[in-house]
Amino acid sequence: MMRNAQLNRIPSIELQLLKWISLVEAGEIPDCVELKRAGTRIWIKHARQPLAGLGDDVPVLTLSSIQLNPRLKGRGWLTEFVELCDTLIPWPAVLVERVQNPRLPAFLRRKGFIELQHANFYRPSKAWRGRHGWLPDQALAAQHQADRAHVRPLWDDPDAIAQFIAQQMETHP
Repeated sequence: MMRNAQLNRIPSIELQLLKWISLVEAGEIPDCVELKRAGTRIWIKHARQPLAGLGDDVPVLTLSSIQLNPRLKGRGWLTEFVELCDTLIPWPAVLVERVQNPRLPAFLRRKGFIELQHANFYRPSKAWRGRHGWLPDQALAAQHQADRAHVRPLWDDPDAIAQFIAQQMETHP
Protein backbone atom coordinates (compact mmCIF):
# COMPACT_ATOMS: atom_id res chain seq x y z
CA MET A 1 0.00 0.00 0.00
CA MET A 2 1.31 3.45 -0.90
CA ARG A 3 1.55 5.83 2.03
CA ASN A 4 0.86 9.57 2.08
CA ALA A 5 4.59 10.38 2.43
CA GLN A 6 5.36 8.35 -0.70
CA LEU A 7 2.59 10.12 -2.59
CA ASN A 8 4.02 13.52 -1.60
CA ARG A 9 7.34 12.65 -3.28
CA ILE A 10 5.59 12.94 -6.65
CA PRO A 11 6.71 16.32 -8.06
CA SER A 12 3.35 18.14 -8.34
CA ILE A 13 -0.01 18.20 -6.60
CA GLU A 14 -1.72 17.51 -9.91
CA LEU A 15 0.31 14.33 -10.46
CA GLN A 16 -0.24 13.32 -6.83
CA LEU A 17 -3.99 13.63 -7.44
CA LEU A 18 -3.79 11.51 -10.59
CA LYS A 19 -1.81 8.78 -8.79
CA TRP A 20 -4.18 8.80 -5.81
CA ILE A 21 -7.25 8.47 -8.05
CA SER A 22 -5.66 5.51 -9.82
CA LEU A 23 -5.00 3.69 -6.51
CA VAL A 24 -7.79 4.61 -4.08
CA GLU A 25 -10.62 2.38 -5.27
CA ALA A 26 -8.30 -0.63 -5.37
CA GLY A 27 -7.50 0.01 -1.69
CA GLU A 28 -3.83 0.57 -2.50
CA ILE A 29 -3.71 3.98 -0.81
CA PRO A 30 -5.68 5.53 2.08
CA ASP A 31 -9.09 7.09 1.28
CA CYS A 32 -7.96 10.35 2.87
CA VAL A 33 -4.56 11.93 2.09
CA GLU A 34 -2.89 15.31 2.11
CA LEU A 35 -1.50 16.48 -1.21
CA LYS A 36 1.36 18.91 -0.69
CA ARG A 37 4.06 20.62 -2.66
CA ALA A 38 5.82 24.00 -2.52
CA GLY A 39 3.72 25.50 0.26
CA THR A 40 0.36 24.31 -1.05
CA ARG A 41 -1.64 21.69 0.88
CA ILE A 42 -5.00 20.08 0.14
CA TRP A 43 -6.69 17.27 2.03
CA ILE A 44 -8.61 14.98 -0.30
CA LYS A 45 -10.75 11.97 0.44
CA HIS A 46 -12.99 9.52 -1.31
CA ALA A 47 -16.25 9.38 0.61
CA ARG A 48 -20.00 8.96 0.22
CA GLN A 49 -22.41 11.84 0.78
CA PRO A 50 -26.12 12.55 0.46
CA LEU A 51 -26.37 15.17 -2.31
CA ALA A 52 -29.50 17.03 -3.39
CA GLY A 53 -30.34 16.07 -6.96
CA LEU A 54 -27.98 13.07 -7.04
CA GLY A 55 -28.98 10.73 -4.23
CA ASP A 56 -28.48 9.70 -0.63
CA ASP A 57 -25.20 7.74 -0.93
CA VAL A 58 -23.12 9.37 -3.65
CA PRO A 59 -19.40 8.62 -4.10
CA VAL A 60 -17.51 11.93 -4.13
CA LEU A 61 -14.05 13.44 -4.17
CA THR A 62 -13.89 15.75 -1.16
CA LEU A 63 -11.48 18.68 -1.08
CA SER A 64 -10.86 20.29 2.31
CA SER A 65 -8.33 22.35 4.25
CA ILE A 66 -7.07 24.03 1.10
CA GLN A 67 -3.99 26.13 1.82
CA LEU A 68 -2.44 27.79 -1.21
CA ASN A 69 1.09 29.02 -1.49
CA PRO A 70 0.71 32.84 -1.31
CA ARG A 71 2.32 33.12 -4.77
CA LEU A 72 -0.60 31.14 -6.26
CA LYS A 73 -3.46 33.10 -4.68
CA GLY A 74 -5.52 35.05 -7.19
CA ARG A 75 -3.75 33.49 -10.18
CA GLY A 76 -6.33 30.86 -11.11
CA TRP A 77 -4.50 27.84 -9.71
CA LEU A 78 -7.44 26.71 -7.56
CA THR A 79 -9.86 27.15 -10.48
CA GLU A 80 -7.66 24.94 -12.66
CA PHE A 81 -7.22 22.37 -9.90
CA VAL A 82 -10.97 22.09 -9.30
CA GLU A 83 -11.51 21.70 -13.06
CA LEU A 84 -8.81 19.01 -13.16
CA CYS A 85 -10.52 17.14 -10.30
CA ASP A 86 -13.85 17.52 -12.11
CA THR A 87 -12.37 16.00 -15.27
CA LEU A 88 -10.33 13.18 -13.72
CA ILE A 89 -12.59 11.69 -11.07
CA PRO A 90 -14.54 8.53 -11.84
CA TRP A 91 -17.18 9.45 -9.22
CA PRO A 92 -20.36 11.49 -9.65
CA ALA A 93 -19.33 14.65 -7.78
CA VAL A 94 -16.70 16.95 -6.30
CA LEU A 95 -17.40 18.28 -2.80
CA VAL A 96 -15.58 21.26 -1.29
CA GLU A 97 -15.87 20.88 2.45
CA ARG A 98 -16.13 23.50 5.22
CA VAL A 99 -15.23 26.58 3.20
CA GLN A 100 -13.73 29.30 5.37
CA ASN A 101 -12.35 31.71 2.75
CA PRO A 102 -14.99 34.46 2.46
CA ARG A 103 -14.43 34.81 -1.32
CA LEU A 104 -14.67 31.10 -2.12
CA PRO A 105 -18.48 30.59 -1.81
CA ALA A 106 -19.25 33.17 -4.52
CA PHE A 107 -16.57 31.64 -6.75
CA LEU A 108 -17.97 28.14 -6.29
CA ARG A 109 -21.54 29.28 -7.01
CA ARG A 110 -20.35 30.96 -10.25
CA LYS A 111 -18.75 27.64 -11.21
CA GLY A 112 -22.07 25.79 -10.78
CA PHE A 113 -21.53 24.38 -7.30
CA ILE A 114 -24.56 23.78 -5.10
CA GLU A 115 -24.37 24.99 -1.52
CA LEU A 116 -25.16 22.54 1.26
CA GLN A 117 -25.16 23.06 5.02
CA HIS A 118 -22.06 23.95 7.01
CA ALA A 119 -20.29 25.76 4.14
CA ASN A 120 -20.07 22.64 1.97
CA PHE A 121 -20.44 22.88 -1.81
CA TYR A 122 -20.73 20.21 -4.49
CA ARG A 123 -20.96 19.94 -8.24
CA PRO A 124 -21.66 16.85 -10.33
CA SER A 125 -18.53 15.73 -12.17
CA LYS A 126 -17.99 16.54 -15.82
CA ALA A 127 -18.60 12.90 -16.81
CA TRP A 128 -21.79 12.73 -14.72
CA ARG A 129 -23.09 16.01 -16.18
CA GLY A 130 -22.42 14.69 -19.69
CA ARG A 131 -24.13 11.33 -19.10
CA HIS A 132 -27.19 12.87 -17.44
CA GLY A 133 -27.53 16.04 -19.51
CA TRP A 134 -27.17 18.23 -16.39
CA LEU A 135 -28.63 21.64 -17.24
CA PRO A 136 -28.68 24.93 -15.32
CA ASP A 137 -32.37 24.26 -14.48
CA GLN A 138 -31.40 20.99 -12.81
CA ALA A 139 -28.67 22.74 -10.81
CA LEU A 140 -31.21 25.34 -9.70
CA ALA A 141 -33.67 22.60 -8.69
CA ALA A 142 -30.90 20.81 -6.76
CA GLN A 143 -30.04 24.08 -4.99
CA HIS A 144 -33.70 24.52 -4.00
CA GLN A 145 -33.78 20.93 -2.73
CA ALA A 146 -30.58 21.55 -0.72
CA ASP A 147 -32.06 24.78 0.68
CA ARG A 148 -35.18 22.92 1.83
CA ALA A 149 -33.02 20.31 3.55
CA HIS A 150 -30.94 22.99 5.27
CA VAL A 151 -31.58 22.91 9.00
CA ARG A 152 -30.75 26.05 10.93
CA PRO A 153 -30.28 25.93 14.66
CA LEU A 154 -33.40 27.22 16.38
CA TRP A 155 -31.50 30.00 18.15
CA ASP A 156 -30.51 31.53 14.78
CA ASP A 157 -34.11 32.43 13.95
CA PRO A 158 -36.18 34.49 16.44
CA ASP A 159 -39.38 33.87 14.42
CA ALA A 160 -38.81 30.11 14.61
CA ILE A 161 -38.30 30.40 18.37
CA ALA A 162 -41.58 32.30 18.75
CA GLN A 163 -43.41 29.78 16.56
CA PHE A 164 -41.94 26.88 18.55
CA ILE A 165 -43.01 28.44 21.87
CA ALA A 166 -46.52 29.11 20.53
CA GLN A 167 -46.84 25.50 19.34
CA GLN A 168 -45.64 24.22 22.72
CA MET A 169 -48.18 26.39 24.55
CA GLU A 170 -51.00 25.11 22.32
CA THR A 171 -49.96 21.48 22.74
CA HIS A 172 -49.20 21.71 26.49
CA PRO A 173 -51.51 24.35 28.05
